[in-house]
Amino acid sequence: MEGQGQQRILIVDNDERVLRVIDNLLANAGFETRTSSAGDAALDLLQMQDYDLVLLADHLVDLSLNGFLKTLHTFPTQPVVILMQSEAPRSWELGPYRAMGASGAVNKWRPCEVLGAAIEVLAAARANEG
Repeated sequence: MEGQGQQRILIVDNDERVLRVIDNLLANAGFETRTSSAGDAALDLLQMQDYDLVLLADHLVDLSLNGFLKTLHTFPTQPVVILMQSEAPRSWELGPYRAMGASGAVNKWRPCEVLGAAIEVLAAARANEG
């Protein structure tokens, strides 16, 4: 990633343990990370700064997932969104969220899976830019 600038990732989850583990893993992999434990605060961060990827918990205490994605869709810059689910993702559940801009889903309790998905989608996004 040297010479290309760090890619920015926003991690949104109510669980502080998830935020800490995934934040540390991604930062150690060379990404610039920021965390938020609330949907409204995350949307504020997304308005102030561009992010390449949003790792978004499937349940937020202050906003519905649909509400978050609909609001994000109104922003001028659209980051890639990956849902972080508490269980293994089921493809049939993702349809409505894909329609609103989510690229996929991962199990948030498998940090290496989260890291792999982040690397994959960000590499694809970089390839599409060039």
